[in-house]
Amino acid sequence: MHFLRIAAGSLHETKDCLHQASECKYLPPSEYDRLLRLAIRAIKANSSLIRYLLNAKPPNPRQPEAPAPENPENPENRENPENPENPENPENPENPENPEN
Repeated sequence: MHFLRIAAGSLHETKDCLHQASECKYLPPSEYDRLLRLAIRAIKANSSLIRYLLNAKPPNPRQPEAPAPENPENPENRENPENPENPENPENPENPENPEN
């Protein structure tokens, strides 16, 4: 919001500079009219955005996403029914490198 208010001040300053440029004959009337319409249009857009943001309801909090379904083809999803603690070595859960130990 802070930056939109700064932008509004800059847009009004631009409009004032256009008036001064027209009075000093730095701009032809057709160019002044075109640029003034553009500045006024930008001022209206900025003030409409500020008004919208001041009156808008906050968005709903995001709902947590559901976990992805498990893929039975993925070896990481396979469980060892004999030893669920150590799916690599069902015989020896203490030492997966040496099944005899």
